[in-house]
Amino acid sequence: MPNKMDVKGAAEITNKSDNIIIIHRDTTTEDPELQELVKIHVAKVRDGGEPGFIDLTYNKEKCNYEEI
Repeated sequence: MPNKMDVKGAAEITNKSDNIIIIHRDTTTEDPELQELVKIHVAKVRDGGEPGFIDLTYNKEKCNYEEI
């Protein structure tokens, strides 16, 4: 899972940002279930709120993401 320091020019960009949200899907895995897994990482929240993670999976029939 990438983090906020993986962004090119990370220190300059992340220090100036109010919020940082990272959306990651592992497309290198051979497991089809893991390929549909999407991780959302709220890495920085400047004014209120807490950083955190949520895992979603893509529902092909409904064409949307669902919390797992």
